[in-house]
Amino acid sequence: MRVLLLIIILLTGCQAETESSVIRFGLQSAPIHLDPRRATDASAERINRLIFQSLVDVDDQLRAVPGLATWQVISPTHYRFTLKADNDNFHNGKKLTTKDILACYEYILNVKNASPHQGNLAHIKNMKVIDDKTIDFYLSRDDALFPGRLSIGIPDAQSVGIGNGPFKISSANTMSDVLLQRVYDGQTVSFVHVKDPSVRVLKLLRGELDIIQNDLPAELIAYLQKQDSVDVQSGRGSTFSYIGFNMDDPLTSQWAIRKAISLAIDRNQLINTLLGGRATLSHSVLPLQHWARNKKMPTFSYQPAKAIGILKKAGYSNKRRPHITYKTTTNPLRLRIATVIQKQLADVGINMEIRSYDWGTFYADIKSGNFQMYSLSWVGISSPDIYQTVFHSQSLPPKGANRGRYKNAQVDQLLDAAFSTSNNPEALISRIDSVQGILLEDLPYIPLWFENNIAVTSKRIHGYSLSLNGNYDALAKVTLVPQANGEH
Repeated sequence: MRVLLLIIILLTGCQAETESSVIRFGLQSAPIHLDPRRATDASAERINRLIFQSLVDVDDQLRAVPGLATWQVISPTHYRFTLKADNDNFHNGKKLTTKDILACYEYILNVKNASPHQGNLAHIKNMKVIDDKTIDFYLSRDDALFPGRLSIGIPDAQSVGIGNGPFKISSANTMSDVLLQRVYDGQTVSFVHVKDPSVRVLKLLRGELDIIQNDLPAELIAYLQKQDSVDVQSGRGSTFSYIGFNMDDPLTSQWAIRKAISLAIDRNQLINTLLGGRATLSHSVLPLQHWARNKKMPTFSYQPAKAIGILKKAGYSNKRRPHITYKTTTNPLRLRIATVIQKQLADVGINMEIRSYDWGTFYADIKSGNFQMYSLSWVGISSPDIYQTVFHSQSLPPKGANRGRYKNAQVDQLLDAAFSTSNNPEALISRIDSVQGILLEDLPYIPLWFENNIAVTSKRIHGYSLSLNGNYDALAKVTLVPQANGEH
């Protein structure tokens, strides 16, 4: 990293800013695709929020609030949504109606389309369009959190690339260079895929990018904070980082292996040395301030001696060490984290082989279950139904995101009961608490931390701000500041 910093310093000694009316946003990972009915990766989710509006949004307390529509609970299994009168038309001028909503959710519910959102909405029994502004959803069971599940962007029923958000797609010939145009003033934003963080920083300092956000090593952040040519913002985040296991694998399905790994990883060391202290330790998928999070849940800590004892009891020793493959991306920061984890596991008697791949290959492997152990992050978590999406046995891909193939009948029962407790938030929270406790014991995931958000902007940018979940919503209002001649 010191060599890379030296290269950046030498190459930016004479900056060569390229004046442009385009705001250029550097992405570590290109979006997989921009179909909100299918997207689950972070880049796509954040860009799609700019293009498509959803029936329901969330407030600062992560509770469901009206987006495109308000709703009425007719009965515990019957919800009526009414489109608000002030909704914008689609970008092609067509009026957004309940027929577009119907088409969107019919697509998701059709198992042939393999939407990753299907499992989370499988209890929708029927939908009925009442008129252009009113649509009814009928459920097969009670669901107190149902409105919060309808946070998927609504595309034009005839053209999935058309939305009615603050931006429209100008060009997306490749996902590595997506061009959006702001509707109200024509401002163009280009999302450019630059996977290497040092290159992203170099391009920012040379004026070839205007904004970079997250996925930066601590050393680069510290370097950027000393540069007068850029502004650095930092704030707490709700992006949840974790280690996941394949519960169908003969080795990682063993509780002793997962428990030993959880005790062998010094998460505080990783946060302090590789993330510069810019993360908050977590034992839950839900953010710290979430209304449904158990504030007194069980925890675990770094206990390598206990990890060695668990492995010994399970029949492992220095002569019979478990060998596990760990998949990650080629992102330098993620590789450094993997390398430290590899050393920590070796210290307790576990051999860990690191396999790194480009984002597309890595993500495809995770979704298909082609892994033993991996690390990823969940972004934009707002509802406790994330537990159903990730841990319910009926949410195995492609119906949901239970990529580790975790199956626990008690968790299934608790989740089914939790979301059937209409008008009883205390009962819902109690059952979610129980689920969180079971998961900390079973460890299909090892919770790591919530990473802080970091945004670095050129001096041309005015009004960009960070949100808790790291979305790009501030681009709807950001402006370009004219630079004086010779100023860089």
